[in-house]
Amino acid sequence: MRRGVLHHVLVATVVAVLVGCVGRSDEQDGGCASRNTDAHDLQGVFDAMASSSASASPSSSASGPTRPPARERARVPGPCVASSGTPAEAARRLGKRPACRRARVLEHQAEGRVPRYACVFEPSRIAETSPLPLVVFLHGAYDDPTAVHRQTRFRRRDHELDLTGDPDHPGFITLAPQARRIEASLRWDVDHVDRDNADIVAIRAFVAALVDEGIVDRRQIYAVGASRGATMANLYAYLHPEEVVAFGGFAAAPAYVWRCGASAPPPPAAMLYRACDAEVPCADIERWLQARERTGAATMSWRLGGASNLEPSCSLSERGCSVRIGKANHRRWPKRREVDLLEYLSRFSFRGPP
Repeated sequence: MRRGVLHHVLVATVVAVLVGCVGRSDEQDGGCASRNTDAHDLQGVFDAMASSSASASPSSSASGPTRPPARERARVPGPCVASSGTPAEAARRLGKRPACRRARVLEHQAEGRVPRYACVFEPSRIAETSPLPLVVFLHGAYDDPTAVHRQTRFRRRDHELDLTGDPDHPGFITLAPQARRIEASLRWDVDHVDRDNADIVAIRAFVAALVDEGIVDRRQIYAVGASRGATMANLYAYLHPEEVVAFGGFAAAPAYVWRCGASAPPPPAAMLYRACDAEVPCADIERWLQARERTGAATMSWRLGGASNLEPSCSLSERGCSVRIGKANHRRWPKRREVDLLEYLSRFSFRGPP
């Protein structure tokens, strides 16, 4: 009886949330996600019944072998974003060679013979397999490529997670480039929107090096980032949509506008974000999601609480979302949702040979 009453209460809550989101304009809808994300966001209401309910997220590993087959996309000749901004002036003191544990370190001599670095994390049995999907991980500001093994669980997943749709061919490669030293920290130049952006050029050089080795499946190159790195992932995908099939990340609301028209929709995207974030407000990210929805772009998102629980709305009160909590939330990579993010992106691949 108690469970039946709880069920009715939860259903009533869902209806209330739905009614609250209906009929609002984009300007009014700061606390509601886009229609692309409502179904997932409302699952936060049911978290208390997770152990006794089968209503798991379609992209969650908890839902079992229900991952849909990959949707093939045609390569779009870019760039698909208007050029703007000027190159950021990098500091004279270069970033140090990163100490990525149990990983290869690639070096690229940029213009002016400035060395750029990237870490490559590979499954131990990569030599025995055909080319694997590539995840380009772009670290956040005040961080470096070692964030892959300090903050994420990519290393634990890279030999077992199936991103190809073939259970006999699991695993993926992670490429973690290092940003330049700009304004006293390692930062990506996300304001210089052009293919000659020094960071874009370096990222592509590292990707090309791995493709030339024959270990990367060119149909499945994904760009993922944290905070400013997620914005850079979006820029990379819009400047080179012929190379990046889908992108995503955590805690970012990029402002780039897709310029290639309705006949060539933007690359699919997936975004994880906190209901309480003092650096990139939840409402800003949801406006970005709504803007993507208007272009018809395939998009998935997960609005999270302080941990990895799904939240039904943005946290707007000062009591529930203090500056201290919001800053901590912004820096906390959502490890438990990595599989959701990667599995959604892996639903998309380019047509053609590996």
